[in-house]
Amino acid sequence: MRANILIVCKPPVSQELKGVLDAEGHHIYEAQDVERALFTINRERPDLVYIDARNMPYEEILVKGRELYPDIEFVLVTSLAEQKMLMKKAQFEIFNFLIPPITPDQIRTVTNRALRQTKLTRENRRLHAAIAAAKAEWEATVDAIEDPIFIIDFDHNIKRANLALFKSLGKGVSEVIGRQCSQVLPDISEEQTNNICQQIKETGSPVSIEVDFKSLGGVYNLTGYPIIFSGGGGFAIYLRKK
Repeated sequence: MRANILIVCKPPVSQELKGVLDAEGHHIYEAQDVERALFTINRERPDLVYIDARNMPYEEILVKGRELYPDIEFVLVTSLAEQKMLMKKAQFEIFNFLIPPITPDQIRTVTNRALRQTKLTRENRRLHAAIAAAKAEWEATVDAIEDPIFIIDFDHNIKRANLALFKSLGKGVSEVIGRQCSQVLPDISEEQTNNICQQIKETGSPVSIEVDFKSLGGVYNLTGYPIIFSGGGGFAIYLRKK
């Protein structure tokens, strides 16, 4: 893959890297100091950055570069002894090194491996962003429903609820989430909750009953549905006023 690569090294290392990477079709940027390196990272967002750790303040470039773009991969040109020391510094998370004397094959191998890591990191970030957006859209959709909906686990603790439930009860998040269903909605007994949940477990199908919820100001049709969610399973409870 053709990539944008920043070389923060001095001759002759910079010349060796540029010669091989140019021949591979990559677009090359060069910097001889921290200020220029960070300026280039900020403006160009390279896919990969080579830093000669033997004569460059690599720590500042690593820390500030990752603050700008956490998905950029870095390769350090360093000695074998320095490599072992750096690998113990977990905060830097450096996995790619070039140990002189450098050969063209080494450069190509390390570059290809680092670029694969960049691609994987960016794809993971894209997927996480897509999942977060889908979750936000789904929550907004559920919150737009005027009927109360909430989720309980197998111990009948309320895990989530839409805005309609909070508004109907006149309670805040801390008064609802994490509490027992019978505590939040005292009009339905623990025995009734047990019976409904047991029927749902046995049949794997929704179960409905009619309940007079004085706390909600009316008679509601309560329907429970079996669900599986992150961290376990439970029941989705839908309340519709008659």
